[in-house]
Amino acid sequence: MNFIYPWLLLILPLVGAAVLLGLKARRERRSRRRPLAGTRLANTAPIADLPAFFSVARQHWIGCVLGVTFALIAAVGSVALAARPADSQVVSLQQRTRDVVFCLDVSASMYPVDSEVIAQFREIVGSFEGERVAMSWFNSSSVTLFPLTDDYTYVDETLAPIEKQFQAVANSLTFDGWLDGPSDSWPDTSGTLLGEGSSLPGDGLVSCLQLFDQSQMNRPRSVILATDNVVEGSPIFELWEATAMAAEADVHLYAISPSFSAFGVYADEEEYFRASVAELREEIELVGGDFFQTDDYGSASEIVESILSGEAGEIEGPPRRVIRDRPAEAIAVVASGLVGLFIWGGWRGRRVVWIRRGSMVLLLGLMLWNPNLGVEKVTQQAVDADVIVLVDTSPSIAAEDWDGSSPRLDAIRADIGAIAAEHVGAHIAIVAFDSSARLIMPFSTDPGAALAAADTLTPVPYWWASGSSIDSGLDLLEELLTRQAEEHPERARLVYYLGDGEQTREGSVKSFEPVADLVDGGAVLGYGTAEGGRMLAHQETIMGELVAEPEYILAPDGSPGISKIDETALEMIASELGVDYLHRTAQAPVSEALWQGELPPRTVDDATSGSRPLRFLAAVALFGTLIWELAWSLPRARNALAVTRLGAARQATRRAQPWTPWSAAP
Repeated sequence: MNFIYPWLLLILPLVGAAVLLGLKARRERRSRRRPLAGTRLANTAPIADLPAFFSVARQHWIGCVLGVTFALIAAVGSVALAARPADSQVVSLQQRTRDVVFCLDVSASMYPVDSEVIAQFREIVGSFEGERVAMSWFNSSSVTLFPLTDDYTYVDETLAPIEKQFQAVANSLTFDGWLDGPSDSWPDTSGTLLGEGSSLPGDGLVSCLQLFDQSQMNRPRSVILATDNVVEGSPIFELWEATAMAAEADVHLYAISPSFSAFGVYADEEEYFRASVAELREEIELVGGDFFQTDDYGSASEIVESILSGEAGEIEGPPRRVIRDRPAEAIAVVASGLVGLFIWGGWRGRRVVWIRRGSMVLLLGLMLWNPNLGVEKVTQQAVDADVIVLVDTSPSIAAEDWDGSSPRLDAIRADIGAIAAEHVGAHIAIVAFDSSARLIMPFSTDPGAALAAADTLTPVPYWWASGSSIDSGLDLLEELLTRQAEEHPERARLVYYLGDGEQTREGSVKSFEPVADLVDGGAVLGYGTAEGGRMLAHQETIMGELVAEPEYILAPDGSPGISKIDETALEMIASELGVDYLHRTAQAPVSEALWQGELPPRTVDDATSGSRPLRFLAAVALFGTLIWELAWSLPRARNALAVTRLGAARQATRRAQPWTPWSAAP
């Protein structure tokens, strides 16, 4: 159980104790000045010798002690209630949303208009509210720029500099269409030329279709494809095949093509360009899609209107930390204490006793009712931290030794979700590494983006792998940590390393110790078993469907390839980073591995308005009333104890004297 106002757990008892001690000191000063104060009655000393007096005095003292005890119990409950006990839970709420993927052709023929297209993308995103967007760009191969997310600030911060960079490219075009040499200000499109040829929109569109997650859920999906359809080379998928796949998956297509005026720098090939654009329009409209050109006025608003006109579908939203008041236990303690006080505390005395007890009943009723007064500004708090997740995507991560025969990657995907849920509001980045490292998700505060990125993780095909190295992500990790430390020194920096520790590339392994000073916490999580497991080869899928029969990786001698965890290597990485290591098993919850240190809070700007509950204010008032009660009942209990001791002493003295018959008395 947590408390929304934990400081009251210390402040209220200290204030209450100070008040009681102050009143006690005041009474002692008054008694020293007036030692014989009070009403004195003559001939009352023999009363103390009566057994009935001793019995009544003892009952009165017991009642006073019980009254004080129950008042203290009620006071403890009121302090807890004033601090607002609450539960903090991470839940996934149902959301109604649409998914939109931007698919951008970054081949040379699109350079004159890519900045204009990205400007339209930004305009479209600016009109969304709750829709999730993703982006991929392609030439002969595709690269995901960011996975599905509703963090529009992150999307705009990603697209704004790219728009300027493509504008710099467009400004470098000469009259014949060739570029005036490369420039550092141009966008980094590395990874888009891994295939054969150039500008393969069919392959690019199929890759964009892969970005949709939770394919079993029925909700609107759209792809905005920006290309001129100028194909150079032999694609794996023709454009008509890709559009047919989109139609089969119920994905609506929007195509944005350069206007014919943009082809001025390629005037000698204008006829070919026009034919390519005509083919694009035909294929898009054949499957019920919509076609636009960059100079169509209002094309962005038309696309937005068309997307929003479709009925939103339900999805399981990203995990959110929800805080709920949990007053039942504290109210039960208060109520039980008051009931005991009313029974044993006594009601005799002046009218003020009745007023005090009556106010307690009213305050208890107010706490049960819990009315709301006006509105208050609620500032949402999030974790102010940078979390970098390094994920091993070498072929060995597909080894089937997790929880029996499941691939290790299943556990890694689930653990990434747990990390995002634990550090809600943190800036999370994901780095995948095998023989090299790549940033698959830049820093984002959207946990849903982390989940979507985790779903896209796949082992690198073994026929592409040139040997995996457990330190291949170190250089990129150091770059990210250094940049974040310079730009956001106030944030904590956490690193989670997820892998099996298997080193297959020859050569020495670099130490992670140089970045340890930049790391505030995190963990190294190890996956796999000492016995190892067979590795399923990379499986090509299209929209979740296998395009080839699965096969297992074989060793050079033809025997089954077996991958085993190397915990020694993982423990060394943890030691160098200064974090804990945990061997992950299905039986142990991942929460044991997550860093539990104190993280600085961050106030989210988009504050909301809500009601101000009066329960905790009533609890504070009740605590004050109970201090008043204790200030009255503690002296009564002390006086009752003194009288009881006097009666006990008289009874003991009387029993000690020998019995003398009345006739023998002088």
